Amino acid sequence: MDTEIFVEIIRGFEYVLKREKISSTYKYALLTSIMDYIIENPAELPKNGFHYIPVLYLAKRFLYYYFPTTFPNIIEQSGTRLAIQKEITNRLGDIFPKQMESIIGIRDMIESGEELPEKLVRTLIMIRSTILKQPLRYIKVTSNEEKNVILGKRTRIREQKFTIFGLENTKIERPFSYEEARSDSRWIGSRYQQTFNEMIASEYCYISMGAYTFRELTKYRFFLRDAIIKKWIEATRNYLKNDTQLYSKLNRFIEGFSVIDRNPERNSAFITKFRMTMFRHFQQKIRCIYCEKELELEKTEIDHVIPWSKLPINKFWNLAPSCKTCNLTKHDKIVEFDQDLRVKIQNLIQNWVALFIRDERIRRDFASMEDSEFLKKHDPDIISRIYTERIQEIIETLS
Repeated sequence: MDTEIFVEIIRGFEYVLKREKISSTYKYALLTSIMDYIIENPAELPKNGFHYIPVLYLAKRFLYYYFPTTFPNIIEQSGTRLAIQKEITNRLGDIFPKQMESIIGIRDMIESGEELPEKLVRTLIMIRSTILKQPLRYIKVTSNEEKNVILGKRTRIREQKFTIFGLENTKIERPFSYEEARSDSRWIGSRYQQTFNEMIASEYCYISMGAYTFRELTKYRFFLRDAIIKKWIEATRNYLKNDTQLYSKLNRFIEGFSVIDRNPERNSAFITKFRMTMFRHFQQKIRCIYCEKELELEKTEIDHVIPWSKLPINKFWNLAPSCKTCNLTKHDKIVEFDQDLRVKIQNLIQNWVALFIRDERIRRDFASMEDSEFLKKHDPDIISRIYTERIQEIIETLS
């Protein structure tokens, strides 16, 4: 990472945390949640030059590791935090026994894709409201003190070199300020039993982040998240009860309660199915993406063009057939994305897009929800070009 850019990022985070002393621990949780999103979606494509993080996603993260019931036994509670703690216990206590000690159970329920109990739905909505009223109220969203207003989507402005984030409100039709977007944010979706994805579909408030900023945060996402968590733990010293051992307990709790696997498995079943689908449904011979040698099913390996060590997720547009020799030679190196490789990658992506259009079942197997929405809105040639450019962009930032 360029030293100047790195310094700008650190300054931006420090500005958010130190500009206002109000709601400080909420701010740490907010920045950690934003980094969680980036860790989960490092290859997300920008829309009109921006990335959008649903505020409800932040509420989910807050529930995971900011309001577990172990906290009242560790930190002195006051004000809003204490009220939310009681509310969570009242609303969810009969769903999860032992006063909700199993926060993992809540996480698994939300991530399962199944319908959530009404009490859990209402709790997430309540936490969303708290995020909008507390940390998002007291955060200055740009490191330029003279720029006090971040304009809405209807007004075009040039992004500064490093702007942490703005706030988007799709319910407002006219140009709007950050504060207007924040204050006019009352939940208007259903408050009854539904899946988390259905709740996300009802969200209209988003953290907006410029593509440049998102890309820079992606490059050192784990380091930055760990740094924020370390500062968060240190900041809690002021809230601890008079017990010298409680700080170390809280330290272990926050560091240990990771909801994101830093070393995810490669999912061999997915890769096997991916390889089988290519040989079964592609209308041309399968060749090594690097040396162009014709391949047989049993001798074909699936390579992550952007190495798994740099982008540990399986995306159809980043997976390519390879012979064993080329795969071993490349290993986890960053390839030179020359014009020849670019053309071959784009042709490969075109084949997958054509297959997705022909067979919805295959699309569901290998395309994410974002990919599927993208497929509905654009011509196949445009889609393959955009994904190819995305690979090139990521490779350039990693080189």
